[in-house]
Amino acid sequence: MRLLFALLCLLLCLVSGGCGQPPAADAPGPEAGTAHPAGPTSPTAVDLDLTALSGTMLYAEVYNMQMAPEQYLRKTIRLRGVFSAYQNPTTDQVHCSLVVSDAAACCAQGFTLLMPDQAAYPQDYPPSQSQVTVEGTLQPDRSMLEQGFLFLCIEDVVFLAD
Repeated sequence: MRLLFALLCLLLCLVSGGCGQPPAADAPGPEAGTAHPAGPTSPTAVDLDLTALSGTMLYAEVYNMQMAPEQYLRKTIRLRGVFSAYQNPTTDQVHCSLVVSDAAACCAQGFTLLMPDQAAYPQDYPPSQSQVTVEGTLQPDRSMLEQGFLFLCIEDVVFLAD
């Protein structure tokens, strides 16, 4: 058992130490003129700013949030990921998520985004599959609490200008 633990620790050190690539200084940002609201650079103070982490470390931290959600409840968070939206054609309910991948883009984790009630789809939302930076509060996903599962979602979502 100790040997297995030691091997896992060694593997984690190797993976987290050499996989991330620093972002290019001239990397293109989001398209100019997008229709989604972009707030100020930082409208609120945050407890967890994950925007400076490499892909590997970002994925690892989000994984930790999924495995130990009680440690992150009610904390404000800022992170960057791929935004997705789906509108149910029967109910017109809009479901949103933010997904982050590891540096190799082979694994992904994400959060459900709970948009403000006054947000209108699609004009107040970024384009689906676009890279966005969001801030919000980590709360329990109430849809899963009844089954005894504690998953996190991000409420009070604000899209930030990059």
